[in-house]
Amino acid sequence: MKIYLYALASILAIKPCQAFYIPILAPYSYSQDEDVPLKVVTLDSTRTQLPYNFYYAPYCKPSKIRHQRENLGEVLSGDSIQTSPYEIKSMKNLGCTL
Repeated sequence: MKIYLYALASILAIKPCQAFYIPILAPYSYSQDEDVPLKVVTLDSTRTQLPYNFYYAPYCKPSKIRHQRENLGEVLSGDSIQTSPYEIKSMKNLGCTL
């Protein structure tokens, strides 16, 4: 009986934790003028439950679209991650460039 009391006391002594870690979303520090990849995902519609391809809308389309899968959750949810033609540099204030 004592062992059960010790087990219960040790369980109650442990504080609950509300932190989590997602390996895919680990923080990354960019250095100055480093290229920052910009990716696009599918578009949701208010008129239909089916998602649209991002380039279905009239956006600048790259010459070659590469589909990228980040993790299993994106595959199961139907997200389609693709490359974008926009160029972004870290810590640099630029206008829109393709």
